[in-house]
Amino acid sequence: MISLSTIGRLLLCMCFLGFKSTHAQLLEKRTPSGKGYYINLPVGYDQSAGKKHPVIVFLHGIGQKGNGSNLSLKKLLLNGPLTQLDEDLSLCVQNEGRRECFIIISPQLPSKYRSWLDDYVYSFLDEVMNDGNLRYDKDRVYLTGYSLGGNGVYKVLGSDKNIPNRWAAAAPVAAWGNRKNACKIASAGASTWAFHGEQDRTVTFASGKNMHLAVDQCSQVENKFTALKNVGHDSWKNAYKVKNPASQNLYKWFLSNKLGEAREKTTRSEPAPTPEKEKEVSIEKLALAGISAFNETTEGTNFYKITDLPSVLKEVSGIQADSGGVWAHNDSGNLPFLFKISPTGEILYKIKISGASNVDWEDMTADDQGNLYIADVGNNSNKRRRFIIYKIDIRNVTRSTLKLPSQRIIFTLPDQQAFPPDNKHLNFDFEALSWKDNSLYLFSKNRTKPFNGVVKMYRIPTEEGEHQAELLDSLSLGTDGMLNHWITGADISPDGQTLALLSSDRVFLFAGFDGKRLDPGSLKVIPLNHFSQKEAITFLNKDTLYIADENVKGLLSNTLYSLNIED
Repeated sequence: MISLSTIGRLLLCMCFLGFKSTHAQLLEKRTPSGKGYYINLPVGYDQSAGKKHPVIVFLHGIGQKGNGSNLSLKKLLLNGPLTQLDEDLSLCVQNEGRRECFIIISPQLPSKYRSWLDDYVYSFLDEVMNDGNLRYDKDRVYLTGYSLGGNGVYKVLGSDKNIPNRWAAAAPVAAWGNRKNACKIASAGASTWAFHGEQDRTVTFASGKNMHLAVDQCSQVENKFTALKNVGHDSWKNAYKVKNPASQNLYKWFLSNKLGEAREKTTRSEPAPTPEKEKEVSIEKLALAGISAFNETTEGTNFYKITDLPSVLKEVSGIQADSGGVWAHNDSGNLPFLFKISPTGEILYKIKISGASNVDWEDMTADDQGNLYIADVGNNSNKRRRFIIYKIDIRNVTRSTLKLPSQRIIFTLPDQQAFPPDNKHLNFDFEALSWKDNSLYLFSKNRTKPFNGVVKMYRIPTEEGEHQAELLDSLSLGTDGMLNHWITGADISPDGQTLALLSSDRVFLFAGFDGKRLDPGSLKVIPLNHFSQKEAITFLNKDTLYIADENVKGLLSNTLYSLNIED
């Protein structure tokens, strides 16, 4: 397959649709209404005026959302059919003795949208495909997408705007859907071929299989399902391979379907297929086993996996968004290194922090002057008497930076009298730090027995030296489950208006945060429908949070997620 660097060079040369060439064209475009997208026109497109090509419309996953700019669109080259272009910059297969090449159209979903909307997709297609300039075969238009895009496939197929049906066939990959709409999706009449990894812990295998079964039970045409053994959420790497053998080749299967000519099913499932069993496991058991799994479906939610984190961050406990990436560090027992990673998990920087040791680094934050603050505040046993926050200037960091000096902000607590206190007062552990208006805010991780759910908020100066923290407020977030309500990370939005506190399976949002109190009247709880050892959270912008979890007992890779909180 062609390398991304080669694609990049070609993009510099091909900048408009009318470019006359025997070569293929991979073009960054915008619709008249401003929707950004890629279009790939196959080799010889401009030399065959009378030929109409089949089309693949591809809907990307959560990590490729953006603003449609040329830089943002580059994310669409990371996954999906566009990764399968050959050296001619085309996606072609042998079909019935002749070479068939696809037009590929890949829109970019704006970051403000939580999921693919049928209105957005169809308005986009009307702009791109109905202007009379694109030479394509209307009987051979195919739809596919993975993860968030796979869910989009089901939405688009079941839309009222798909009457009459526009699609010859569709392929949802690592997808979930609303089974209540299954018969409406089936009534469109398009064949589907779903792919799902059996080890997928982001969108569970059972949710993908059950959605397929629900559609198939109502459908009169062929619907296939491929379970990928030993494959996790990244099942698109298998599904979209252009060199798969014929029986597993999605592109050849696409070409075997034409609009209005979908093949009838050769067998019917009578009675209805039994859904895959979806295990119900208590949060406590999940914690002990280190299992991380979405519920049956995330329909209607806005929490998605972005990427696996590099193995060097298997105990990630603090993250902070920055231009071009995310700063991150590990917790206790690791060396005092600071890392910066790209949104795709690539390590950009690895920097040793001089004058620091990692007793128990638990969170980080940043001010508006170019400083990071790393909180060495972990206190599982509640025996610790003094805590340290390392202040680090990152304004002049480059790729050649190997070390950075640190200042030490040392502080004690005003309200702890015993080390450790009795079980009823075990609330002096900390994993959550944030910055606002030239002050640092620290939030407690409650371990009381019986559990009372109280989080305490302290304020600490940002100046080097020794201080006593100021206890500002406390609030019970709930008592029905310690793991659901203890606080493992914090951040304040860039505009200073929203405080986000993280637990193992939910986010607590305080709107209009004034830095003085935790106002229960402003509290909104966002369930994530997902349990894992989440220990880090940061605002990417006022509407989007990044969340990271640890590798637990070597069973799971640690992961970076995105959560949209826009109302």
